[in-house]
Amino acid sequence: MSNKERTKAKFANGGRILLNIKSGQNLVAKDKSIIGGFLGKKAISSDPYVKIMCGDREVGKTKTVPKSLNPVWEEQFMFELEPNDRAVVELQLYDHDAFNQDDAMGEIKIDLLSSMNQDGYVYEDKEYDVETCADCDNATGTVKLSIIFNPETSSKSSANLGGNKGKKSAFSFPMPTPPSLDAGKLAKVEDVVKDPLYNLTLQQHQLDKLDLSSAELKAAKKYAVSMNMALASKELEHQFEKEEQEVERRKRERENQRAAMMNRVHAFSKIKFPTTKTRDYPRVKILSTLEDFVGVEVPSLSKTLKSVEALPEGCAERLLWRLLLHFKDDSPSSNMDVAEILDQLKARIVLEELSTITLNDEIRAMKNYVTSRNRSDWDREMLEEKCLECIKEVQPIDADLLVDLLKQGKLASKGVEGKDVLLLLGKTGAGKSTTIKFIGGAKFERTDVDGHIGCGTTSDCHPFLEYFESAGSVESQTVFVKGIDLELDTTEFMLVDTPGIGGTGDTRGPEVDIANAINITMSMRSAKTVRPVLLINGKDCGGRLTGISEQLGIVVDMLAPIEDNIDSFNYVFTRFDLAEYKGGDRMLTHFNEKCAADKSNKTDTKEVKEMVRHCRDKIEAQGAMVLDPIKDDPNAFTTTLLDIVKAPPIEDPQKMFKNFATPQNSALLIVQLKKHKASVINALSRTDVDMMEKKLSQLSVFAEYLKMDSVMFYQDSVKEVKLKCDNMLMELGEKLGGLMDNNDHEQDEQDLFRCLEIIAFLIKLDLIREKYFPTVASFESSCRTVMSNTMRKLATSVTSLLVGNTDSPVDCDVLSKCDIVLCKMDLFS
Repeated sequence: MSNKERTKAKFANGGRILLNIKSGQNLVAKDKSIIGGFLGKKAISSDPYVKIMCGDREVGKTKTVPKSLNPVWEEQFMFELEPNDRAVVELQLYDHDAFNQDDAMGEIKIDLLSSMNQDGYVYEDKEYDVETCADCDNATGTVKLSIIFNPETSSKSSANLGGNKGKKSAFSFPMPTPPSLDAGKLAKVEDVVKDPLYNLTLQQHQLDKLDLSSAELKAAKKYAVSMNMALASKELEHQFEKEEQEVERRKRERENQRAAMMNRVHAFSKIKFPTTKTRDYPRVKILSTLEDFVGVEVPSLSKTLKSVEALPEGCAERLLWRLLLHFKDDSPSSNMDVAEILDQLKARIVLEELSTITLNDEIRAMKNYVTSRNRSDWDREMLEEKCLECIKEVQPIDADLLVDLLKQGKLASKGVEGKDVLLLLGKTGAGKSTTIKFIGGAKFERTDVDGHIGCGTTSDCHPFLEYFESAGSVESQTVFVKGIDLELDTTEFMLVDTPGIGGTGDTRGPEVDIANAINITMSMRSAKTVRPVLLINGKDCGGRLTGISEQLGIVVDMLAPIEDNIDSFNYVFTRFDLAEYKGGDRMLTHFNEKCAADKSNKTDTKEVKEMVRHCRDKIEAQGAMVLDPIKDDPNAFTTTLLDIVKAPPIEDPQKMFKNFATPQNSALLIVQLKKHKASVINALSRTDVDMMEKKLSQLSVFAEYLKMDSVMFYQDSVKEVKLKCDNMLMELGEKLGGLMDNNDHEQDEQDLFRCLEIIAFLIKLDLIREKYFPTVASFESSCRTVMSNTMRKLATSVTSLLVGNTDSPVDCDVLSKCDIVLCKMDLFS
């Protein structure tokens, strides 16, 4: 069999291809904007990406590198050449366009047959010229890549690994068996091959220098190819697993949760509990179904790689989060150039006008630290802390997280719509979730979580009650409003659990605190009626109720006005010593002392004092409702619960509940809103539409959900955008209108270039206009009007020259201007 026939036979069985697309150089500008069209041959940025085709099917695609003619991808792909496929790998280059069809930038075709070496493999590491294609006749530049083809690793599986396909391989590439060499030669070969990845050409040269026979050299090179394939396969699989692990885990968790819950509900329905007092369930019937609890997903309270990549390309916030995630990785496989990222961050801070003394000092300190030590010697915890300090300087509040919490909270609140609600309120640790489980019949025991005394479930209760998490810690276990439909002596209502509000102690950050307060009021506005129950924590009140004002005051800002709704409130005291406070007058005595002291108290507001008096009157009329879930019998508390359910409700919660936040969180929110407005103005000055839209989008969510000052900042930001656009339209008209009065051709070119810049920006901005300022006339239409007026003026001038004085020569300068405008501007129309 000839060499040609043997080669074809190898390809007939297919094989595996490892492709590393590294970078591009001097690629063609394919921007559909008017600027790109007007400048023609000038180096205007594109947004290039590469689509990989093998055997007439797409097997991978690189990321898009924005605004670059010299993109760096550094992405690896592994895929199958199926049996009898064309032995050609085709790379199709495109310019990404967010609003139009992507533009072709050329193609590269790699013929595996012609590239195969004498050993029967393909391994090349070089720059390939970008060739023209059917949709691109002006392709330029080169793409640097390496490719390895191993025809002896074919698989019947059609699965592939590659880029952002996001699929794990259905096969595993085994580690190759070392060649049969003596120990000394094998050690030298292993020394070359142990440090591969994707530098196979250098390996081949190093192997050529070894003292090996022809057969031994061939075996060593084959070993190097297989080792590269195996290590690349493992690296790619690890990469995809890392990206998909969390998604898959959540999916399995939801499926398992659903199946387990259905099984438990079924088993629970068959249990026959004894009717003794120690196990006698209250007269409460659960009406909720499983669908009431499954569906709302709690956003991650920490940044993920996916959320960081969604931030505007190159912005300071994105760079900081990338650094933080890198420092959090205890065993980083990434070779991120931290010093270079810090240099980029320093420049970006200046560009975005975010500089502060603290921020500059922290960046400088990190740069000095990482450049003076080996990576393995870094104190990653210290670097992580410095990164967090920088992030707090740039954004005191994580706007992305707050937006996610608000949107998910709205979804979670839909179950409350139109319901008669019994609303449990209180600070973190007051026992709201514990109370719901207690009412459902759960038994508890004393627990100690990180020094915080609480109570944990010791016996089976209805499976639905497991959705109400409780723990004796200062961190609230409840993220969103949760409700369970109950029936108590023919009275149906929804018992609603809420996140902890007011005061300090919840360590999850201001974003969670703000979202908690907003989600509570948002949910209650959709309810039919509301009966608030304030759970008062004895541990926070002190022995003589010295802290009661703070606990009662947490609801004052929630209702407007509080005096109109005060009779709907009930109070349950938790974590009080039963021996001292239950069945006696001690609680009433302390409240009488508190009310007497309030006459000279200038600290508490009038509304808080009114709440204190109302609580005192309730205790005097019906005794203190003191709950100990460890010692109390749920049956005994059912009578108390029935009294609460029969209290007069808040009949119009839509009007009565209002948004609120603690003074500390309000101050932080104002700082962040100011930063958002400043970012919009800064992005406008740089014509950075992506950054501007990001900030406007977040401000619009804040305005919708938070109300308060957010509406003003959002409206002010929109006004700034509209003012900028009006000024740019005015400038466009002035520059185009001044063409007839200017005899400087170079100045004409500059003015037209500026006009095209303005038009390109306004057209891009027009795509978000309807979302943020729909009442404003279309910017595209306004541009066309200005340009039409200019063309009409030029046409009138030409006509007057031609017909006004036939003896005068035509003014070539006017015709030249007309040609510039009509021809160049024709790209716009």
